[in-house]
Amino acid sequence: MEIHRLEKKIDALIAYCKDLENQNLFLESEQIKLKKERASLIEKNRAAKTKIEQMIEQLKSLGDN
Repeated sequence: MEIHRLEKKIDALIAYCKDLENQNLFLESEQIKLKKERASLIEKNRAAKTKIEQMIEQLKSLGDN
């Protein structure tokens, strides 16, 4: 009877480990996705900043004329 109880506990631990492994895989894929999204947003931010700086320079040159 003791062996049967231990087998059940081992089976439960194996199932728990599989669940943790699946969660870890999901979190790793989410992390990769978020890193890509962050890089994209940083690039969009740089492009917007450059465009705004160009517009400011154009406005300044119009004011100088």
